[in-house]
Amino acid sequence: MDVVADIFASYAAPTFWVRRIQEDWAIFNPNIFFEASGIGSVTIKLFYIQMTLSLKILGIRYTPLDLQISWDLDKKSRYCYSIGYLKEVFDFTIEAETYVNECYIGLLGALLSDQEATACEWRRYKPQLPLRQLTLFDSRDTAADYVSWSCNDYAELETYDSNSGINADNPAGF
Repeated sequence: MDVVADIFASYAAPTFWVRRIQEDWAIFNPNIFFEASGIGSVTIKLFYIQMTLSLKILGIRYTPLDLQISWDLDKKSRYCYSIGYLKEVFDFTIEAETYVNECYIGLLGALLSDQEATACEWRRYKPQLPLRQLTLFDSRDTAADYVSWSCNDYAELETYDSNSGINADNPAGF
């Protein structure tokens, strides 16, 4: 069992590719944030497998600078951007991670065989998505823009008009 609490400042710069409305976009989202959080975990070990369940409690996460840039890979001169801030309070996340001894002869073969399972390797599996997420004070979470979402060719209005069902507050969809 582990319990850790900390207060820290950090940065993140997720970058990814997305295909939306027959267009390819590169998305850049560098941001700086401050966080006060805690995490508790319990590890259960059973022979060839161990599972760790973690509970992360986010007291507050404040992102004073959240830059969002999208670049149209089909029309290289087109880009969109916004600069804003975010605040999250009292979020809970439950995650699971497994550490498994995988053998080439298999678990049953290792148990029934007179030979030692020398072709075994420990592997760690950590899913990208949590098992469960919960926020207590959703009304306290905020997100706002210093510079509103806009594109250099004003095409976000054309995208909104020609495609019904797109959120009018964020017509480009990012």
